[in-house]
Amino acid sequence: MEAFGARIGRDYERIWDDSERIVQAVAQSATEQANVTLGARPGLLISRPWRIVHWTLFSLGLGSLFAMLGAYSNLSALGGSSAGGGWTTAWLAVTTLWLFSLWPLAEAHKLHTKDAVALRAAFTDVAIHKALAVLDERRAEARSHVQTTDPKHRFHPKGPMPLPQRYGVSHEGAEQLVAEWMRYFGEEDAEVTRFTGDGGIDVQSLHYIAQVKNYSGSVGVAEVRELAGVASADGRKPLFFTSGTYASGSVEFADRVGMALFRYDAIAGSLHDENHQATHIFEQGL
Repeated sequence: MEAFGARIGRDYERIWDDSERIVQAVAQSATEQANVTLGARPGLLISRPWRIVHWTLFSLGLGSLFAMLGAYSNLSALGGSSAGGGWTTAWLAVTTLWLFSLWPLAEAHKLHTKDAVALRAAFTDVAIHKALAVLDERRAEARSHVQTTDPKHRFHPKGPMPLPQRYGVSHEGAEQLVAEWMRYFGEEDAEVTRFTGDGGIDVQSLHYIAQVKNYSGSVGVAEVRELAGVASADGRKPLFFTSGTYASGSVEFADRVGMALFRYDAIAGSLHDENHQATHIFEQGL
């Protein structure tokens, strides 16, 4: 299960998901794997010799009961009352012994079942802890990644360049990704907003607010104008990030109000400047 948990941690797509969501996903996969490894029914963990003894005693006892019952019926039909009484006593004795012989087997079955349930839970816990440890390593690696020296950049990066996310990112992951890009460009206090009613602000720092659109569509001028209005009331400078494209009207309006437009590719680990303001940030930082 450690190896299974490590594999989940390596293959999990959205490394910036919150811990609760990750634990739920890992727990479901680990439980399914535990069922495959241990068998779908807890009782199957009972050792093979015990199962053979169990069914042998069950078959012999059941056969003895039917044999006793048949012999008693034949004697009764022949009128052997005294003999019938003896057979009745013998039949009751065999029945009692058979039932008592099954009791320890039943107790063993209960204990093995209880152990199997506990073992499944332990397997799941091991897988979850290992997966979370691997995900922490992947996050630490992403945060510590340093960009190769590029003569185009005349600023000293204040944070690590985000690593490529081979399976892409969720919307929450995209916000974390943008916060890392902002820290890289110099806003060391950039963080994802933690409350609603913020006017569309997804990431903020002391000097900037940013909106993130994690989709393949085109950002229209209305969305850029809305962020510009929020920035005007807020007093901080606006930045716009999308994984899609920008309509030509959006770029023209952003140029007029001094808003930088960026396009990110989470899988490639790249960020592109989409207007002059964004180009200036690539050259000078934030």
